[in-house]
Amino acid sequence: MVSSAEINTLARAIIQAMPKADNILTAEKVAEILDRPLSEVNKMCNDGTIKASKLGRKWYVSERMLMETLFPSSQEDGRSMK
Repeated sequence: MVSSAEINTLARAIIQAMPKADNILTAEKVAEILDRPLSEVNKMCNDGTIKASKLGRKWYVSERMLMETLFPSSQEDGRSMK
């Protein structure tokens, strides 16, 4: 029988091996980060300048996709922003 300590150790190892979940930002947060009006960020999401998903009336942007939009050359040459 496997002990609960062994299960916990295995669970921690599995979690560490999994890719990190991407942070999801609201358009409001992106506007704050970019120091731009929300209307401008919404337009950028709508026209595809910023890759985003719309749920209801709100836009959501993955932090990774925002970084790729802002710094495309660092993603193309394989360097990480982290």
